[in-house]
Amino acid sequence: IKHDFYNILHTYNGYFELGDLEACMRYHKSLVEITTRAGDLLDLSRRAVEHPALVSLLLNKHEQAERLKVSMDISLECPLSPLPIEDIDICRIIACLLDNAIEAAAETEQKRVTFTIAHEEEMQNKIITITNSSSKPIELSEVFTLGFSSKLGHQGTGLINVKKIIDRYPHCGLKIRNTDSEVVVSIEFSSF
Repeated sequence: IKHDFYNILHTYNGYFELGDLEACMRYHKSLVEITTRAGDLLDLSRRAVEHPALVSLLLNKHEQAERLKVSMDISLECPLSPLPIEDIDICRIIACLLDNAIEAAAETEQKRVTFTIAHEEEMQNKIITITNSSSKPIELSEVFTLGFSSKLGHQGTGLINVKKIIDRYPHCGLKIRNTDSEVVVSIEFSSF
């Protein structure tokens, strides 16, 4: 870390000596993005003790998003556990929803996905929200129809499987809404 820090400072100094303020600003912007991302992922890794399977999945999906040049923000506003659902089921749900979100976002100009877990104190609910940039609204009345997919070459079974899993849990609900520029999927765990 010490060597890395010195190298970063010397690079700044090189730009200043050359008088290339424009290149220095690009370097600074890149450095801020990298350190912010690394810090966020480190914070996420530290939360692995709360729910190792879910954290591992989120780190994997973050890496997948980066490969597709999609910016993925993860916000954990409450403890990850307890969730009133089996680990395998929450991971299957989140994996499918994030795959859909990342693939859809990769096709947009904004290339953005957010994943949030929050807790509503008043209602004793935990809500997982996945939002992605979208190039067009999806037909919500068809998303749970076998064979429906907004992506070419896909079978359209992912959201049907997600719904089947969620329907097995009485305190779990799924909502999807969208606009011209984004899709928001919410999973709500109530009264647990």
